[in-house]
Amino acid sequence: MRKARAIILFSLFVLFITIFGCFKPRQELKFTERTTMMMDTFVRMVVYDQDKSSERIEEALDAALARMALIEQTCSRTIPTSEVSRINQMAGKAPVRISDHLKNILIVAKKFSELSQGAFDVTIYPILTLWDFTNLSSRETIPDSAAILKRLPLVRSDDILLQDSLAFLRQPGMGIDLGGIAKGYAVDQAYQILKQKGIEDFMVDAGGNLRLLTGEVSRGKRRIWIKNPRQRDFLWGYFKVDDQSVATSGDYERFFIVDSVRYHHILNPKTGYPAQGCMSVTVVAESAMEADALSTTIFVLGPKKGFQFAKSLPEIEVVILYGNPEKPEYLVSAGLKDKLVLESKPLVSVQ
Repeated sequence: MRKARAIILFSLFVLFITIFGCFKPRQELKFTERTTMMMDTFVRMVVYDQDKSSERIEEALDAALARMALIEQTCSRTIPTSEVSRINQMAGKAPVRISDHLKNILIVAKKFSELSQGAFDVTIYPILTLWDFTNLSSRETIPDSAAILKRLPLVRSDDILLQDSLAFLRQPGMGIDLGGIAKGYAVDQAYQILKQKGIEDFMVDAGGNLRLLTGEVSRGKRRIWIKNPRQRDFLWGYFKVDDQSVATSGDYERFFIVDSVRYHHILNPKTGYPAQGCMSVTVVAESAMEADALSTTIFVLGPKKGFQFAKSLPEIEVVILYGNPEKPEYLVSAGLKDKLVLESKPLVSVQ
């Protein structure tokens, strides 16, 4: 499992290191880069400011990474002392005092759950534990259908009660998993800190949840590549963005195969089984938290319903890959249609 995860994370790292593949070596480009493991993925920040001292940039990066670490300590369900873990432990028993960070995330999570009629639901945790996508290399069976059916009533965002600085899960056995939204929020927090520190040209990436601020150096030059979901060493196409956020959800990141059927980690909250139809969904939005949550939501809804849902949100753009694994079909929103370039290339040799 560690080897498989390392391959996945390395692929994401290579993917986003290619964003500036279109720069020409006419002048030396100064940049400062910081990469670390956090939130079970690679977190990478790159600053392209040409007029800032290295001390100022390093100080800003330290502060941004510290904020992301705080978000992880607050929101990770695998850290026993986190606020999310305490909420899960006290489900059906008593409210838990929470920080403004977690409160903000939960407010947005409940909003997207209502907006999508339950396609996005952070109370998926009781079902997620049945699937256990942490031990993929040894998986030979899928969860018992009766066990899934028994836990489905626990998946209900309406039973997250928020009042002032308190959070409470109404039903015993409920639990929260913020894997579809917290990374985006952490990226937004890092983005805000870097801006506050006077950094003007940078990108923040947490496992494919990306937010950009464009300056003179990078304007018009940032390429976002979409991976081929069935040829893991190849890229499917790209588009350019400037001051926006991008997130991709795909069925190729964490999955196992039983009896020739692929079971991936993006679960449909209404069925308790992996969502069907999409292979990958890439969303462009103003904030990384929106892009993170919406890429998951649209993936769960499926290609047609997901695309219609995306069209109802005029502030976002989307690319959906689905259909034939050998030659995926795709849907692209109007704002990206003329920017999308279909160009299959090996992952390690993008220029």
